[in-house]
This record gives sequence, structure tokens and C-alpha cells, in this order.
Amino acid sequence: MARISNLEGTIQQHNKLRQFVRAGIEPLLLHHGFLCDRVARMVQARALLGQWRKVADSYPELEVSVYEDAAKFLDLIPTMIPQTIQSSFLYSVMYVSRCLLFMTNPGALLVSNFAIFSTCIGVFGIQSLLGTLLDPIFMR
Repeated sequence: MARISNLEGTIQQHNKLRQFVRAGIEPLLLHHGFLCDRVARMVQARALLGQWRKVADSYPELEVSVYEDAAKFLDLIPTMIPQTIQSSFLYSVMYVSRCLLFMTNPGALLVSNFAIFSTCIGVFGIQSLLGTLLDPIFMR
């Protein structure tokens, strides 16, 4: 497997692939590895996957497909914040409605809601201070 140091170098190689397709060469499999420390972060890995998908889409005659083991997790990154906000809001509404059934005192309701929210904020804060990556699996 040839090592290509960057994506631009790989894109230049696609012109050679087009010549093979025009010559009637049958389908082939191309493996490419990312050799850099930045890929360890999911956001950069998602950006690289997006670049590969754009390259694959620009060559429809090659019928290219891009496979990445972590793609199912990388595709969740843009939806994490809206899902977290939606889940938190719905959880709050359900918690308040249940508390209203059993607690008639508004002060007790405020204190109990504050306790739940501060616990959630504390857990995420401690996890980030300890350096735990808040990946899609952890957040779901």
C-alpha cells in the first residue's frame, strides 16, 4: 500500500484512475490509511471523512464508496448537541410534571429540579476535567 501524505496528493492520483476506467479496467479496491495524530480526535476524523466523501462523489463514473469503521459514530457528531438539548428539555418537562403530582410546594419543586440539574452539570464537568472524551457512545 503506497503512503500518500495528504488528501491533495490522493486527489491528484484520481486522474490516473479515470484513465483506467476509460481503458476498461474492472473495479478495484483502494486502501488508504491516515497517519497523523490529529485523526485521534473525532471532529478531525469526521472532517477527513467528509473530504473523502466529496472526492468519491466527484467521480460518479468510478462508482466509489467510502468505508470507515467509525463512520456510524462520526455521523452522530452533528446531532449530539440538538439531541442533548431536546432530551434535557423533555426530561425536565416530565420531571416537573411528575413532581407537580406529588409536591404541592413550589419551593420543594425548585429545590428538587436544581438538584437534578446540578448533578448532571457536575457529572459532565468532572468527566471533562478528568480528560474523558465525551464521545457519542458516552453521550447517548
